[in-house]
Amino acid sequence: MVVRGEDALDTTAPRLAGTGTASDPFVVASLPFAAHGDTRTMGEARVDRWDGCSTANESGRELRFRFHLDAPARITAAVSSGAGADLDVHLVPAGSMGAACVARDNRQVDVDL
Repeated sequence: MVVRGEDALDTTAPRLAGTGTASDPFVVASLPFAAHGDTRTMGEARVDRWDGCSTANESGRELRFRFHLDAPARITAAVSSGAGADLDVHLVPAGSMGAACVARDNRQVDVDL
């Protein structure tokens, strides 16, 4: 954020670790969590179909996030986009490099883990 005539608000903001790919997912340090990404320029196009959740063509770039739970928890993962974009949420097992899928939705997944 920039405000004319003011010092930068957060010059040393922490950066999200990772690149959002299957081999180097963004690392979620704690929950709750929010991030902004752009699948036009970030992530990688690796999976066209997420077996176990849908037979739909899901080709295009994916942004992957990794998180760890120390205890059972209800997780809500949601995505929003501008007009014309077709983004979906897929929950996949840890370490999954392929198309394995636990849950998916066009906008939001709620699941007990």
